[in-house]
Amino acid sequence: ALLRLQARYPRRNPMSIAVNISARQLQQPLFVENVLSIVSDSGVLPHAVTLELTESILLEDAPSHIVKLEALQRAGVRIAIDDFGTGYSSLSYLRRLPVDVLKIAKPFVDDLAAEHPNSDFVRAIVGLGSALRLGLVAEGIESPPQVAQLRELGCSLGQGYYLCHPVGIDEIEAILRRGGIEQSRLNPEGSILDQVIPLRGR
Repeated sequence: ALLRLQARYPRRNPMSIAVNISARQLQQPLFVENVLSIVSDSGVLPHAVTLELTESILLEDAPSHIVKLEALQRAGVRIAIDDFGTGYSSLSYLRRLPVDVLKIAKPFVDDLAAEHPNSDFVRAIVGLGSALRLGLVAEGIESPPQVAQLRELGCSLGQGYYLCHPVGIDEIEAILRRGGIEQSRLNPEGSILDQVIPLRGR
């Protein structure tokens, strides 16, 4: 994926690439060296690469993982906690982690569009992210009310079927050329709106 990105954009990287990392991969002795070698060989700028890990992975062998993630972060690679809020990390522990982005877990985003909407958890995570100066991404967005509430709560980045289904790189480039994802959708009041939701580099 990195080689394809660099081949298409040899002088600049207009997109970032997020890669899910497993516990087994993170436990490899040469994990840091291998990641940095792949990034260097591809020619992609390190800050265009985000590694996504779940809270449960980070809690396993935490001291060793922190050392590895700090080394990657110093090199410019970004680190994201995937499905944030579904694990058991404490606030004091979170402050120790070399993290750049919190990805709000889908169950909390689902609560925004439930029969009895509840925004308490999302509001708390947004506040936490703001306090720690971390980026925020909402996962599993599937409806206009979720988009509206996330924007109101201060989360401006998201992913999910309402925004875009998984597509290949050719379609991604077409979306970028259009400047965003354009669809006619219903707002909560029922009127038709032509909305353009920027991808913002994701």
